[in-house]
Amino acid sequence: MLVTILLLGMAGPSQDDAKVDKWVRDATRKHPLIRIQAAKRVGRAGAKGLEAVQRFVAKEGRGKLSTPLVRALGDMGVPAARTFLRELVEDDQFTWRPQALTSLSEKPEADECDLFEKYLQHRSWLMRRAALTGTARLAGDEPKQVIAALGDRDLRVRVHAAALLLESGKTGGLAQLVHGLDAEEVFFRDDLGYRVRLAASKALTKWAGKDYGYSPRQTRSERTRAVQEFAARVRKATGVVVPRPAAAKRPGYVLGYERRSCRDGDLYLRVDDKGKLWRGLFDPVVVTVSANRLAMVRQNARAITTKRRHGRIECDFVNFAGLGTDGAASTRCAPGAIPEALSQLETLWQEAIKKGKQ
Repeated sequence: MLVTILLLGMAGPSQDDAKVDKWVRDATRKHPLIRIQAAKRVGRAGAKGLEAVQRFVAKEGRGKLSTPLVRALGDMGVPAARTFLRELVEDDQFTWRPQALTSLSEKPEADECDLFEKYLQHRSWLMRRAALTGTARLAGDEPKQVIAALGDRDLRVRVHAAALLLESGKTGGLAQLVHGLDAEEVFFRDDLGYRVRLAASKALTKWAGKDYGYSPRQTRSERTRAVQEFAARVRKATGVVVPRPAAAKRPGYVLGYERRSCRDGDLYLRVDDKGKLWRGLFDPVVVTVSANRLAMVRQNARAITTKRRHGRIECDFVNFAGLGTDGAASTRCAPGAIPEALSQLETLWQEAIKKGKQ
């Protein structure tokens, strides 16, 4: 009998284990639909799914996990999976920390309150947003920290805080949501305002019971009537008047540098056609820097010709815009895959912001 048990132990993974192991591998593939469907299977596998993820990590390392896999850990319904998620959140070298914190925040447990509070002031807006979700769902009738987040430095977090308040029946953030309907920010053809408009419209539509014909894809003029209708609905319900701010006058940007990082927070730098350096999104500020330094950045950018992508892009990447002789090219680079010419350009950008004053 003992020999039989030993032989079974040496036989390797069972057929069921092998099947779940394959799902885990599939959840790290390039094709997004394959990743998502496979990760859902892993999540539904519960403890078996967690064991398969742990075998994968033991072999490949945490860095090979995908967003869908991290999110699947929150669906497993086993305490050990939440423990593992907390470990991922606390690992400052792990790429998908915001996704791990988001997984915990969707069904937060009382003993995780301190964990969420710890990240309410994190430099990454994604971490702050995830921490807010968990905090809001544990706060009960006194969501003081969520109310405070209506003043966050990032519009995306402010709108999320307002949506969380409305979800709990509190209307103090309605003005933020109405303003979110008009969120405008484009980083060289990348419409970063779209998701803010979408989040604001979803929250307001659910609250009002109708969308008034609003679509986050509409132009400002096309959505005017719907925004006015939402503002009128807010005034009727709360007595609060929500004036519509004038459309922001955006400079004509000719150069751009974007560092997007789930771990370290984002950095957006742009140079306009007047030679001014701007930092940030939605509410960008001017950074005073010498004309010679910006001229070096522009000269180097114009001399670069490159392909549109370098390396496999996950959460973290660097985006260079305004490249080539006509300034029309751009490229995205994964960490560790930045060519030498672009690395030198990145250094010039970083020196410019380091020497600048805002």
